[in-house]
Amino acid sequence: MKKLFLLIVALCFLAIGCEKEGVYNPDKKIKRVFLQEENGEKYLSQEWSWEKNLLKKIQYHSPYYHSWEENYFYKKNRLEKVEQNNGNNWKITYKGNAYEKVEFFEVQGTKLLSAEFTYEKKRVSKVLLTFYSYDVNYLTKMLNGGFMANLFPREILKSIDNSITKSKSKSDSFIYTITFTYDKNNIKERVIEYSEEGYTMKTSHKFEKYDNKSNPLYRFYSQFGVTDFVFSKNNPLEITVEFSEIEDGYSDTERYTITFDYLYNDKFPTVVKYIEDGYPIDITFYEYE
Repeated sequence: MKKLFLLIVALCFLAIGCEKEGVYNPDKKIKRVFLQEENGEKYLSQEWSWEKNLLKKIQYHSPYYHSWEENYFYKKNRLEKVEQNNGNNWKITYKGNAYEKVEFFEVQGTKLLSAEFTYEKKRVSKVLLTFYSYDVNYLTKMLNGGFMANLFPREILKSIDNSITKSKSKSDSFIYTITFTYDKNNIKERVIEYSEEGYTMKTSHKFEKYDNKSNPLYRFYSQFGVTDFVFSKNNPLEITVEFSEIEDGYSDTERYTITFDYLYNDKFPTVVKYIEDGYPIDITFYEYE
């Protein structure tokens, strides 16, 4: 089965802080992120700008496209909108202290994507993810870092891209269901499902091992006034992936393993090696203020 590897930056954010009345106090703040793809040169990927403890802007760089940026706008220290320099923007709707819906709009006002969240015990248990338009070049850029990649890691986005590429649907929308189960403070399994006439897809990510260090994404979204999100307390060491699909009555299943190697500064990762079935994909490096 053909694999399509998107050039998706695996973002790791900042150190775990203390949450009190919706206020986030990070121990560290990311300053710059570098990326080195297999057999490639290390390059500056992201630059972060802060106003005290609020993230205000991220600038993105790549050898493959022009630099761009996303600006973060707040209302009473709670994230309200993320706007790209071309005017495209993410709008966030809350229910209490949790994301209810996140929507992505073009500058003209056309909605391209929405994510609706269901919670159990303050954790995300299900996400209904809808793409209202599909253009491979535009989607690839949208997923290359940015707020979308912050919400969903590359393993989810890869499954989505694989299925949309194979879709025969004449519809302008593609709807995915993502469900999460947990083992204490870590994700146990994540399942992505899609179905249309003549084609179904299901991908499961089983988290086999974790380290005993701190995941920089854990409680990251509390700085935006959001309760616990879809991140584990510790960093995954091994994920077993099973991608299955049925197309016109014929079934196909692909299995592979994702492993991670880390270097740490105290309890937080500073270097992350991403490996699929023994083949190194890329290395991400983090510098903090």
